Amino acid sequence: DSRDYIYIYALASQEIGVGSNDAATLTFQANFPDQNSGNASNELIRGVDNLETNLWVRNHGTTTETYGVVTRAKLPNGAYYPPTGWLTQNVITLAPGENGAVLFDQFIPGVAPTGNYTLEGYVGFAPSTLVTLSALDFIVIP
Repeated sequence: DSRDYIYIYALASQEIGVGSNDAATLTFQANFPDQNSGNASNELIRGVDNLETNLWVRNHGTTTETYGVVTRAKLPNGAYYPPTGWLTQNVITLAPGENGAVLFDQFIPGVAPTGNYTLEGYVGFAPSTLVTLSALDFIVIP
């Protein structure tokens, strides 16, 4: 059947610290380079690759809601980028029980330090109502 798809590589994240009363949850679905060849990993080449991921939000409430979705990166030295504020700030409106995706697409600059990174995502409006954290680990290589 021409409508069947076989996925040979997938990487998703698990929500961190999500309680049963959270009205929304967030999950990353990353698209790492070479995913279609089956050779994908979470390594990104600085000055060459982009980190591309869908941030999937689910409305667990009983009414249509508008959510903010914000991201920041934890660097290999433990500091955050950007030092204040957010890499991205998006808004998504979802009906009860609905899932929706916000695209994150960030070029890895050639001056980025090599090492282990964590992309953090939050649902809510920064800084006061952030309720859900999800994290995606990746490695920047030369």
